[in-house]
This record gives sequence, structure tokens and C-alpha cells, in this order.
Amino acid sequence: MEQKLGIKKLVFIYLFTLCLVGVDQLTKYLAASLIERGHRNTLIPGFFYFTYCENTGAAWSIFTGKTILLALVSLLAAAVICFILHHSTTMPLAFSLGLILAGAIGNMIDRFARGYVIDFLDFDIFRYNFPVFNFADMCVVIGCFLLAFVVIFTKNKKLLVRPSFMRRKSEDGGND
Repeated sequence: MEQKLGIKKLVFIYLFTLCLVGVDQLTKYLAASLIERGHRNTLIPGFFYFTYCENTGAAWSIFTGKTILLALVSLLAAAVICFILHHSTTMPLAFSLGLILAGAIGNMIDRFARGYVIDFLDFDIFRYNFPVFNFADMCVVIGCFLLAFVVIFTKNKKLLVRPSFMRRKSEDGGND
């Protein structure tokens, strides 16, 4: 049977997550302090800009104005991720979950504290003006890609230890 990650590894993942949340909040603070609202500051002409935006919705501004709902969904997602993290058996899985958790918490803090999420990273990619985003969004996307990679390419498909309430009696050593 697979073993859960030890407490030291879980503490490492949570500290890693906390550091990412700190980076997210620092970059948002700097963006709010240094970038004029709505002004597009060119860093790499035709490609990369800093643009301060206050987003009351989610990606591509869907669910605009549903800040409390999105904050509560983030809170629920964070709780589920923590539950899964505590039953994970590999560091790559835990690392990907830590990235997703950091992004969820970073944007959740904004939604509860400000009523909107600060976005400021602005790219034009092949003449498409990609929606403005932030560091927390990057954590979620990178974490999801890593999670997909881990799930698809892991030789050992048992990435989680099943909690006792989900096991059949035969798995616990009892009769079926």
C-alpha cells in the first residue's frame, strides 16, 4: 500500500505555498502602488505590458460582479486541495497541488479583502491581446499543467492514499 507524504514534506509544501502567496500579494501591492489604473505600460513593445486592472470576475472576466461567490468557490477549492494534499503519495503531485492552492488563496485574499482581484500582466500573443492576469493565475495554470503531467505520466497510478471511510473492507484486511 502507498504511504502518505511525511509531515516534513507536507510542511515544506505548505511553506512553499505560503511563499508563493507572499510573492503574489507583493506583486499585486506593487502593481497597485506603481501602475496607473487603466494605463498600459510597455515593457516589450508589441508583446509585454503592465496594465493595472481590478477584476470582479474570473478568467476572461466571466462571472463579473460575482466576487463573493468566486471567493467562496476559492475557499471550497482550497479546502478540497488541502484534503487531497494530505492524502497524496508523491512530491510531484503535492508540488502541483501546492501551486494550485497558492493561486486559489492569492486571489481569494483579494476577493475577500478588496472585493476584486488585481491583475497587471498583459501580453499580446500573435496579435491576440490576452486577458490581463496576475501571479496567482500563473500558479494555478502551471499547477494544473503539472498535475495533468503527473497524472498522465506517472508509472505508479496510485497517487493518493484512500481515506479509511472510502476503502472496502477487503482493502483494510477485512472480508468483502
